[in-house]
Amino acid sequence: MDEVLGQSLDATRSRTLLLGLFAAASLTLAAAGLYGLVRYTVVQRTKEIGIRMALGAADRQVTAEFARKGILLAAVGAIVGVGAAALLLQVLRGVTPTVEPLDAWVVAAVMLVLGAASVGAAVVPARRAGRIDPALALRAK
Repeated sequence: MDEVLGQSLDATRSRTLLLGLFAAASLTLAAAGLYGLVRYTVVQRTKEIGIRMALGAADRQVTAEFARKGILLAAVGAIVGVGAAALLLQVLRGVTPTVEPLDAWVVAAVMLVLGAASVGAAVVPARRAGRIDPALALRAK
């Protein structure tokens, strides 16, 4: 009986594993994209950061500004993602018949993981922005 039950669940397990792999890949791509975007913004605004720091801006203020913008982008993306999941509810029900797609615990867990990855991806380049030497930043091209 265990073998029959195992065989009947194989297709569901395979789909769930594949869905999990796609989710992990998309989380990695989203974090890398957010990191790249914040890093690019820091590089583009190096002179401005140097001027602000030369005029007395604390490194914490500069870090907080870039981190806040990155986290805001991630929050907007999360809201759009939940909205898209709500629109594609029937498709998601077909893929994962045993799990309710918009279950509050599932959505909360996804938001928590996405939030942690987003904070990490935004804070690393933001901290680099806060450590820029004003003299070197003003000499940069």
